[in-house]
Amino acid sequence: EGVVNHVHLWDLFDLDDEGLPEEAVPDLAQVLGSTWRCALQQRFPDRDFEVSVVLDDPEEYGPTIAFSTVRHS
Repeated sequence: EGVVNHVHLWDLFDLDDEGLPEEAVPDLAQVLGSTWRCALQQRFPDRDFEVSVVLDDPEEYGPTIAFSTVRHS
């Protein structure tokens, strides 16, 4: 689920074309992650989600935001 429900910021924003300073990207990623948390909680109040914001993982294509359902045992 986390693999399907993710987005790479570089797929959404071209720093050269958007005029977005590169140093603003970590803050943008955090804000988008918080927005996703709020939207998921509001839309699905009976479910728990984990929203991750990864800024510098060498395995990822730039800053990445993902979510998945938290499974309770």
